[in-house]
Amino acid sequence: DEAGAPRVLSVWLPLNDVSLSNGCMYVVPREHDSAYERADEGSLAPDVPLAGVRALAPHCAGTLMAWNGNVVHWGSACEREGALDPRASLALVFRR
Repeated sequence: DEAGAPRVLSVWLPLNDVSLSNGCMYVVPREHDSAYERADEGSLAPDVPLAGVRALAPHCAGTLMAWNGNVVHWGSACEREGALDPRASLALVFRR
């Protein structure tokens, strides 16, 4: 909004320990997303340098994570090493 407060908040809560191999979340911090400020203009393809991508791992089960709804984020696939303990999580989106 005009005051800089987010209109959308994404919240993610892993129900088991999260690692790089069992399907963690990835985010692109604002400073690495050239389209961040224009996200409300519609569907813009992000132009993100790989060095700007951040893994949200490792984290313990129950670690609450949240980010502005304009932040590019995605969940990764579970790798063979993490197949015995695949990520389980709750994802919530709050809008105002």
